[in-house]
Amino acid sequence: MPTFAKSKSRSPTKDELAALKNHLIVMSLKVKRFLRMRGDSNSDSDQEGALAVMVMLNFYNNDHSFKNLLVEEHLQARDVCHLLAMKNHISEDKSWAIVEHVKELDLERSLEDHEVVLDTFEEWSTCECPRENKFLFRKDFRKYELFENPAQFFPSHMIDASKIESPKDEPLGILETSEKAKTVLLQNLFNSHEKLPDIHGLLYMREPGKKTWKKMFFCLRGSHFFYSSKGASKDPRHLVQFADVRHCVGYLLLNAKKNHGAPTDFAFVLKCKTGWEDLKYLCADEESSRQCWIASLRLVKSGKQLRENHRAAKNRESLVRTQDHSDEHFRHSIVSKGRVAMDYTGSSTRVVDDPREAFAISVSEEHEWRKKAPVASGRLSSSPTVRKAGIEAGMHLAQPWFFGGISRQQSVEFITAQGLVDGLYLVRDSHSISGAYVLSLAHNQKVKHLHITTVVVDGVPYYTADNGATKFHDLIQFIEFYQANKGCLPTNLTHHPTTLL
Repeated sequence: MPTFAKSKSRSPTKDELAALKNHLIVMSLKVKRFLRMRGDSNSDSDQEGALAVMVMLNFYNNDHSFKNLLVEEHLQARDVCHLLAMKNHISEDKSWAIVEHVKELDLERSLEDHEVVLDTFEEWSTCECPRENKFLFRKDFRKYELFENPAQFFPSHMIDASKIESPKDEPLGILETSEKAKTVLLQNLFNSHEKLPDIHGLLYMREPGKKTWKKMFFCLRGSHFFYSSKGASKDPRHLVQFADVRHCVGYLLLNAKKNHGAPTDFAFVLKCKTGWEDLKYLCADEESSRQCWIASLRLVKSGKQLRENHRAAKNRESLVRTQDHSDEHFRHSIVSKGRVAMDYTGSSTRVVDDPREAFAISVSEEHEWRKKAPVASGRLSSSPTVRKAGIEAGMHLAQPWFFGGISRQQSVEFITAQGLVDGLYLVRDSHSISGAYVLSLAHNQKVKHLHITTVVVDGVPYYTADNGATKFHDLIQFIEFYQANKGCLPTNLTHHPTTLL
């Protein structure tokens, strides 16, 4: 007869308690959905309320702080972004996103605005360590930049121009070059009746059950993702189906080279089932190629819904801006009540009744104030070590695009995390040249760094990025100019990363 040793009792670990809690929440969610499907619940509002599922979730910021939010069962990502914007006391913006981070597998993706947050949370129950997964709240400019500046997401060599028909009012042969084909495509790509052309290119594929990567020619045709069994042939006889995109979710693979042995860090993963067992690993040679595949997969999977999301987000953002403008006008009217504009230039003071004259005077005074910056003593030359003195030295410190003394690598991480779209920028202190600044700017899926130095003209220091060809009194003027003009930069300044405090 077998004997059994008495086991010592122990307290459950935090991981075990968290796993049990998540399991109970998910089971509760499934049971209540099952009861609804059976029709066991009455239509009475009290009964419906009793069957409602609400989960307290943490949403993390860039600095690892987080906000608690009670998420209801059918709450979509756009609704959660709205609630978190109010909770963080920030202005609502269409670029805010809920990011799913699966730490165990090094996976990350931004939820689409129409996705239900608790559905994603429910899928974590099948992970080995669901406690380590988390939701992030941050900006992802790729989410809708795809509709506003699509050219940066579709390199010409990855678009099959032969599948694009010439417009009826254009002569034959107008689409001779891939660039012309791309222009026509991007003009019509996001119309409701326009189909995405074939996307093709080379990718590394991790062989199932192995850690080795093999370079293959891939083609996205309709909703089917193929690889070629014979070189770069696109003949249907040589195409092997890799995945049905309609049932897949795309993730970015973090630390691909270090943790997964990928050829480059530009890897992504397709999750084609409800579980996490059968993941399909792919790797591109460069970031622009990876973003093209990810953008194409998003469009094929839910293109119509994404267009509706974009339209709704723009309308909501416009409404918020109008409301903010009205609130600002109201606050200004309250503050300025009982005050009038005065003119002291003559022998006697007078009240300025004309609003246009008062505005012109204020603009003139601001311009003169900027020109009267104190100049450092001594002979000044074209040197990056000269900085403004007095109040102007700190004018830029309160700007959201100024990130102080962060390192070059940190600036790359900030910009990359929020989308790496063309024109995404920040300004920081230079660590290599004392007294200078650096403009870190995203272009063509890469981050470039340009020094902002100081030149002196007639004893007055100016900021410049092109050796004095274009000069500015302060960094605010510098940024405002390059937001409106490309100048010496590869692209206009469009967005800046946002951090939550």
